[in-house]
Formats: sequence, C-alpha cells, structure tokens
Amino acid sequence: MQTLTTDIKQLIERCQKKEQSAYYAVYHLYAKSMYNTAYRILNNTGDAEDVMQESFIRAFEKIGDFESDTDYTARQFGSWLKRIVINRSINAVKAQNKYYKEELSVVPDVDEGEAYSISDKYDVNQVLKCISGLKDKYRIALTLSVIEGYDYRDIAQIMGLSYQNVRTITSRAKQQVVERYKTMV
Repeated sequence: MQTLTTDIKQLIERCQKKEQSAYYAVYHLYAKSMYNTAYRILNNTGDAEDVMQESFIRAFEKIGDFESDTDYTARQFGSWLKRIVINRSINAVKAQNKYYKEELSVVPDVDEGEAYSISDKYDVNQVLKCISGLKDKYRIALTLSVIEGYDYRDIAQIMGLSYQNVRTITSRAKQQVVERYKTMV
C-alpha cells in the first residue's frame, strides 16, 4: 500500500504541475471504478461515460486544491474523485427528471436486520438488476448506502434531502428490491 500511496502522491503532484502523462496515468488508474459508480447511479452507459469524463475534467481543474501531504493520499484522492462523480451523476439525474424532489410521507423505521440484508444466498447479478429497475431516487439512495457505503447523513447532504427522507427512500428501495427479487426466483 505504501508504494501505491507514494505513486498516487507523486502523480497528484505531477498533475498539479499540469503534466499530461500524469493526467493520463490517474485517469487509467481510476476510470473503471468511477465509471461503475456513475453507471450504478445513472443506469445508462452513455450518460455514465459522459459524467465520468466531466468528473475527471473537473477534478483535474481543481487538483491544485487537493492536499497530497498525508499517508492516506490514495484513499483520500479516490474518495474526493468519487464524490465529484456522485455529485455530477445526481445532477445529471436531476436534470433528466423534473420531479426528483417529490415529497415523501414518513414511514415507520424498519429493523435493519429484517429480510433486507443481502447475503451470500442471493445472486448478486440478480440483485443489481433489481436495483437498476428502481426509480431514480430509490436507486441512487440505495446505491450510495449499500454499494458505496455512505451513511444516511452523507446521502442526505449529497441528495439535498432530509435525513428522514433518505431513511424512508432507502427503506422503500430495499423493500422493492426484495419484492422484485422474489418474482425473479
């Protein structure tokens, strides 16, 4: 890990000096992961590619703001870049969907341990297929929570919704995935 951290730190420093080869290396190091993140939110190959490209351009424009003087540079840079991709992906969804901020009624909390956990007994590809069929806001919230590992407070901030709305959306999304999965098997 130390070598990767050192390499990333050096690449970032070279990007800050506007070296073309460093931009290329950073792009190839992170492109697949960032594309996957964008695709899971946008559910469209072309849009995911566009958002990924725009995100890298934005990151390279702002790379001078990134501090690369810590031992956790690789992880921090990846998180910083992923946040740009997520924000741009959500903005793309909002632009496509005028009714994105539909108000939700509050539903009772669901015990996290109930039938919503995805374990080894489920076919991951089928679960991802179920997730991809959800409404945009459900798919985004569930993707950020379950796949990307964000907590509800971060998701609320990213999506511009209240904490309770994010909990409600995520709960409903999990419920819909379980229902869809049951019809597939």
